[in-house]
Amino acid sequence: MLKIHISSLQEGEHFYEFKFSQDEFKLFEIEDLEIVNDLIIETRLNKYGNQFDLKTILKGSFKLNCDRCLDDYI
Repeated sequence: MLKIHISSLQEGEHFYEFKFSQDEFKLFEIEDLEIVNDLIIETRLNKYGNQFDLKTILKGSFKLNCDRCLDDYI
């Protein structure tokens, strides 16, 4: 689980980057899903008064099975 403690943040823009290896990212046990490389989560948090705007980008590669031909693809 990712946690960002927002109670003591100053107003303005804050950047966070989280990196997970294949072994760390086991939230879902899906048979046909394999993580090929590390997952990177980039987060930009803007605080204005009591309002928080959060934008997140997930980067990574997954090995999946095609439903039609059953070939693997990334």
